[in-house]
Amino acid sequence: MVSADVVNSAFTGTLSLFANDSKTAIGSNSGNRYSVSCLVIDGTLTFGLDCATGGATIDFDTFTLEYHGQDADALREVLATRLSKAKDALASASEGADTDALRQAINQAENLAATATADEVSAAIKTINKALDDYQASLDNLAQRAEQLALFETAVSEAKAERQADDYPGGPAFDKAIAEAEAFLAKLKDNLSIPSDSARDTLNAARENYYNSQYSVAPSPLSVSAVDLTLNGSEKYVLRVDGKPYYGTEIQVRPDKMRGTLGWSEDEIEAAFKRAADDGFNTLSVPVFWREVEPEKNHFDWRILDRYMGWCHKYGMKMELLWFSWSSGGRVQWLWNYNGKQVLRTPDYVCSANGKSDFNMLRTEWEYSLDWRDANLRDRETYVLSRVMDHVALWDANNGAAHTVIGVQLGNEARAHGGNTATATEIIDYYHHVGAAVKDSKYVTWTRLNCVSHETNGRATANEAKRNNGGTNIDFVGIDVYGTSAASVIGNINNQLGVNGKNFRMIMEIDAKDANSPVYQMAALAGNKAFDYYNLGPMDGNGLYDSNSHQLVERSHISLTRQRNKILNLANQDIALYKHGKGLFVYNYAGNSTNKETGIKGIAFTPDATKTQAIAVVHADNQIALLSTLRGVFTLPASLNATSAEKGYFDSDNNWVKEGDVSISNNQVMMPTTSCVLVRLNGDPSPDGITSAKAGHTRKLAALYNLSGQRIANSAKGLAIALYDDGTCEKEIRK
Repeated sequence: MVSADVVNSAFTGTLSLFANDSKTAIGSNSGNRYSVSCLVIDGTLTFGLDCATGGATIDFDTFTLEYHGQDADALREVLATRLSKAKDALASASEGADTDALRQAINQAENLAATATADEVSAAIKTINKALDDYQASLDNLAQRAEQLALFETAVSEAKAERQADDYPGGPAFDKAIAEAEAFLAKLKDNLSIPSDSARDTLNAARENYYNSQYSVAPSPLSVSAVDLTLNGSEKYVLRVDGKPYYGTEIQVRPDKMRGTLGWSEDEIEAAFKRAADDGFNTLSVPVFWREVEPEKNHFDWRILDRYMGWCHKYGMKMELLWFSWSSGGRVQWLWNYNGKQVLRTPDYVCSANGKSDFNMLRTEWEYSLDWRDANLRDRETYVLSRVMDHVALWDANNGAAHTVIGVQLGNEARAHGGNTATATEIIDYYHHVGAAVKDSKYVTWTRLNCVSHETNGRATANEAKRNNGGTNIDFVGIDVYGTSAASVIGNINNQLGVNGKNFRMIMEIDAKDANSPVYQMAALAGNKAFDYYNLGPMDGNGLYDSNSHQLVERSHISLTRQRNKILNLANQDIALYKHGKGLFVYNYAGNSTNKETGIKGIAFTPDATKTQAIAVVHADNQIALLSTLRGVFTLPASLNATSAEKGYFDSDNNWVKEGDVSISNNQVMMPTTSCVLVRLNGDPSPDGITSAKAGHTRKLAALYNLSGQRIANSAKGLAIALYDDGTCEKEIRK
């Protein structure tokens, strides 16, 4: 007998004290001692409270256990129940299941004499229980073998479909692999006990090799991008792509949710990528999920990744690969949740919908969570991401070495969840290991980690500690911020993204639906931060676009975003290099004024509208680039001796490309709509540095060399070489 004191508040529903199979009801709003008697079989006693209540407060203590000896009659009742269960199991036995032990246990129980002692009855119960357990294990094994057969059949079917759909150079080798798999499948059907994992891995490797056989150029090791922390030739930390300064006009797009939540077609998703390019974004951040590249263990499928890289390349954009890891906010979420189809973002061996994993799970039901401290999980994820980077290198080598992928985000808002109490240091350590997959690959890019706003500072501090003690594979840590202001964005965002060691500062998500988000884009530049909108739309209520069915619908502030993207791309490298208040100034950073404002070198700007924002940036000693999101007037101090102005842009080598002349009147420049104007000071030479010109021919600056013979981007002194459209060139020594 089990007895306990129970004091509880009033409640609705039921509350019981239980011990094994027996229960005693507990009254509402009581303070009594309750008892329950039960049988103990196999030495196991389980007791506690069975609650089906709402809002009850319960105090449950002062337990007493009493042994009342063996109860032969009660044991016979238990035996009868177990015997009935065993007979039911035998009657519905699956074909191939081992039922011998179950039959023997039933026979033993049925032949038990009416005069059998309590010990003999108890022994018969134990025998039946073990037989039932063994039978269930046999069924589980049978189901597992059937599942393995189904998986192999599916792999063979998919392989044959892939061979029929595509005609890659590796066809003969793939045909041989399929034939061998079909032969193995025939044997497996005859004998389900044959292990099939190795054969399935072999077939899946052949599938990957066949797909990759379309790529004939082997990749060579290269470093595509990096964070330049040297301050050599720059006023702030700089992102560099192919060695050149790079300032992203960036937005995140969610093809996974368009496909798996809204049911969009691939053509409709591609149209969204094109729309981003048309809006002036030079970079798309694109989530890639574990299941998308490894749908089952050791089966790597690169079709979706290639599609994303291909679309970005096709429309002239760079791509940041957002590796979503197993964790989105510390939990595993849905990749597909549309039209009755539910599929998690991880392959089943990492986390399945029934809460199973090869790794340590800390929450086995929705929302599932794994263990940041699990070294086996960390190492497997590192391996999988290394395979992703291998493929990125292969794809790039066979697509013009365009270096489309320029960065990798490791995880997504990594944090504790579901009983997972990992610290900032432990999470940084986890992704430091995962980041080695990028840093040790043939395709090295910068790596970053995004954080829930209030957790950013702690993660950044932990990463800086690692940087200062042996190094880190996480280049920088950034913030996801929703609901903010221009004053916060230009500053340290409520002390969450302040200056912290060598951490490059980036707003990695911000609500694109917010009508002020384009203003924040310029405020971020004024705060010497990079900026990434979340998201293109129409997902999560944060889209730059809304939608009507499967069509993107513009929000009212889209024109403001296009304006800012345009001017940031017109002088991209100088904007990346120079710091607000020194070599660069952002006017009307808050987008709320038409007042005249004075910035660097005494240059003032008067906006034509409250939302008009502008930039002045030093390009060379005698050259200032002026940019405006709309129009407005720049006023130049007479001391600058502005002698000419031209509308145009800086090309990929940061050379000026003139599109037309702009007048300077009373030291003022009336800005053409959404443009860049280069102002030349103190009699600076003509646009390409060459004072003579051929009539009827156009020219472009081809190269600049300083007085030491080194090629440079710009200089007032040295050798300037111009190339004419007829193929001839001309040079001038600048003194």
